[in-house]
Amino acid sequence: METRKQGVNHNHVTRAALLQAAREHGVAGRVHIPEDGESVNVSK
Repeated sequence: METRKQGVNHNHVTRAALLQAAREHGVAGRVHIPEDGESVNVSK
């Protein structure tokens, strides 16, 4: 799980770069990159 902190400029990786890296490593279909403000429910 990747987390992002927008307010203090901790996010040095953009969504586009993260998605590109996921594509390059063949895992883009298993990665969800949420939009700002999007909630994600992670359960078993």
